[in-house]
Amino acid sequence: MALVSAVFGPMVFLAIRKYIIVNLGIEQAGFWEAMSRMSSYYFMFITSIISIYFLPKLATAKTNQETKTLFWNYYKGILPVFIIGMIVIYFLRDFIIHILFTKEFLPVSKLFFWQLIGDTFKAASFILGYQFYAKKLTKAFIISELFSLFVLYFSSIYLVSQFSIEGVVMAHAFTYSIYFITLSIYFRKSLFA
Repeated sequence: MALVSAVFGPMVFLAIRKYIIVNLGIEQAGFWEAMSRMSSYYFMFITSIISIYFLPKLATAKTNQETKTLFWNYYKGILPVFIIGMIVIYFLRDFIIHILFTKEFLPVSKLFFWQLIGDTFKAASFILGYQFYAKKLTKAFIISELFSLFVLYFSSIYLVSQFSIEGVVMAHAFTYSIYFITLSIYFRKSLFA
């Protein structure tokens, strides 16, 4: 499972980056890269909590009811804190850009809205996605991972052609909303039982 993510994920991101460079220029690709880097930093909060606390509990959960309790503990306890953090980041985006980058990166500000929407759906999906690891659902994981990368690539190409650099973060939001819905349906017995 880790091999699929490690190989295909970067390939898709490089292909999207190349498309942006060819069609919008290297500067626009740099703005997207800056936004992606910021996103990866605050996502360490969620991945650490899930890996250290939730993953071992998901692996040992024996019934759908136990799994449901863990899912909803995450949705009631961790996700609201993350969402509040996203709202704070949105309103402090210009300040954050000034601290982390130079003034030349101020155009990154327009990428925050859709990136944060996508990151919220991504955070909501994470706990469900970790169930693949916990229960060793390798085939289902590979299919869902490849599907999400397929959606990300093609929606990025289409939306960048329509909305310029903002299209790539719109595609991010679209992809993770679809991913969240897909995983919610797949794990519906554990989520809503």
